[in-house]
Amino acid sequence: MEVRSPITPYKDVLYKDLEKDFIIVQWDQRGSGRTYGRNNPPEELSSEYLKSHPLTMEQMTSDGIVLSTYLLKHLHKKKIILAGTSWGSALGVKIVTKSPELFMHT
Repeated sequence: MEVRSPITPYKDVLYKDLEKDFIIVQWDQRGSGRTYGRNNPPEELSSEYLKSHPLTMEQMTSDGIVLSTYLLKHLHKKKIILAGTSWGSALGVKIVTKSPELFMHT
């Protein structure tokens, strides 16, 4: 089973022009995207599975900070420009609020 982000099919249209000047990283968050099917998900989501694999705002915020810290080190950069849509906007605000030193701001 492979679950895709709703933006994945449009990534070339959305980001192609930006790739001339920026490194684009598309993050498949925990429990979604292309990595979901590789992590042996159950055929059906049960309450027991959800209780043992919680997806909280705190966990997702921590994941975003860990990823951003890794990218800065791996890419030898000082700051990241973070963009998000829908749920990603709410999560992005939490990530930037918790670790503003990682991100570009005006």
